[in-house]
Amino acid sequence: MEERRGETTAGRDNVPPAIEQKSDMNDPHPEEDVRKMLQDAMAKHQSGQLDDAERLYQRVLQSDEQNVQARRLWGILARERGDLAGSLEILNKSSGGTDEDPDLLCELALTHFAAGHLQIANTLLHQVLARQPDSLKTLANLGALLQYTGHINEAITYHQRVVDMDPSDLEVRYNLAKSLVDAGRGDEAIAECESVVAMTSGQPFALSIKGSVLCDLEQFDAAAEVLEQAVAADPANDLALISLGYAQRQLGKPDLAAETLRQAVKINPHNAGSTAELINILTAQDRQQEALTLGENFLIRHRGERMVLAAYAYALRDAGREDEAHALLDFDQLIHVIDLEKPTGFKSLDSFNQSLAGLITGHPSLLFSPKSKATHGGGQTGELNFDDDPALSALGALIHKAVMDRAESFRGADIADQTLMAHPPENWSIRVWGTVLESEGCQTPHNHPLGWLSGVYYVQLPSDMAQAGWQSGWLEFGAPPERYMVACEPALRAVEPKEGRLVLFPSYFYHRTKPFRSSGSRVSIAFDVVPSSVPVPATA
Repeated sequence: MEERRGETTAGRDNVPPAIEQKSDMNDPHPEEDVRKMLQDAMAKHQSGQLDDAERLYQRVLQSDEQNVQARRLWGILARERGDLAGSLEILNKSSGGTDEDPDLLCELALTHFAAGHLQIANTLLHQVLARQPDSLKTLANLGALLQYTGHINEAITYHQRVVDMDPSDLEVRYNLAKSLVDAGRGDEAIAECESVVAMTSGQPFALSIKGSVLCDLEQFDAAAEVLEQAVAADPANDLALISLGYAQRQLGKPDLAAETLRQAVKINPHNAGSTAELINILTAQDRQQEALTLGENFLIRHRGERMVLAAYAYALRDAGREDEAHALLDFDQLIHVIDLEKPTGFKSLDSFNQSLAGLITGHPSLLFSPKSKATHGGGQTGELNFDDDPALSALGALIHKAVMDRAESFRGADIADQTLMAHPPENWSIRVWGTVLESEGCQTPHNHPLGWLSGVYYVQLPSDMAQAGWQSGWLEFGAPPERYMVACEPALRAVEPKEGRLVLFPSYFYHRTKPFRSSGSRVSIAFDVVPSSVPVPATA
């Protein structure tokens, strides 16, 4: 999975206007005092006085423990602070049960979404829609979740419902345009963008949407023109700056791209994508020390961030710091290959793999060459649920054990302490999807920005794939994307795919699938081990 310019809009945390709440007749405070406290809490929340707002929400609940609005807004406040565990605890304590209040249930779903509990969030949002079929907030967030998990055609349906009811929602229209690109409907995506630009009379965010979509469609001259207009109207628009820097780089203007990305990094120094791109451009301009300092400062704040760590590793090599680069790109030590045996409950490894192959090749979310992914000449499913199929569940158990063993191995070798890599997470979720490559298909160089560890399991390989040439269809590590400029030839490591083989590797490793010719399909299942600050609930 490959990160693209412009991220999907996920949660919406705007504090709504006050609504009247009923108080318990035995409340020690008069009803009007509770209402006044809640109004004051909301005002402070909206103005950013979060400590004061939190105290007032707590006082309201001390007076009226069934005040669902106070509990919901307190849960939102905790999520805004990044306290996802606290938000879940607050929202789950509704005395009447979350199933009795759709608005609170929706906020609980959004906190699970933010925590990476994607299946739980999906289930909760569908429960809300069953009670409130026309809830714009729920429709918008369910569309965003489906888009985020790669269920693109289904996401488009929800995005379009919101736009039909509220054409002024620019975030959803942005998500709709990006989804249309992924679905191979580029003309419709551009039409959507032009409609938004016309409706807003060229508002900078609308221009940013159009520019980002034009970048996705590789229309870089047109994209640069639109994005320059957006930046001229709003110089602090980091979304436009990041997309503009990308377009300028693709147009062969690295000096302009560097200046644009400097502005983007200055506005938002926590954005990994713009930082990684700037590191690589500075390295190519023979400004290695500046590039390395930028990378080190970022990684001190965001240890192990995958995009920046990869750019930093290549910069180390180009700067002649081979030992440090090798520690980060030590393929022999950091790539782990396991040939699995037959899982319990299956007659053979072949029958197990046949079940998985049927699931992947027939999955309704399978999308041919989605623009935001590295898959070309083949299809990729949306994210899968291990609990939906016995074979997938068995594979999930095998993956979980392999990840546990690998994390323990990393801890024992103190690998992270010797580099700027992230330490093995205590809590994680596994995001999994299927890929089907046909003859001449491949995956271009990419890494997995959301994961700590990534992997692939080989389900089905064409019998004639090996006859097409040396290493046809193999998994290769080390080559960065074409846009990357490196002075030193990167070290490479190729791994032969075999049915039943599981390959684990750090998520920041750039890797690709070599093209092949064959009469059959190459089917694999890939996954990311995504760190989470909150454990997935045992009931999930």
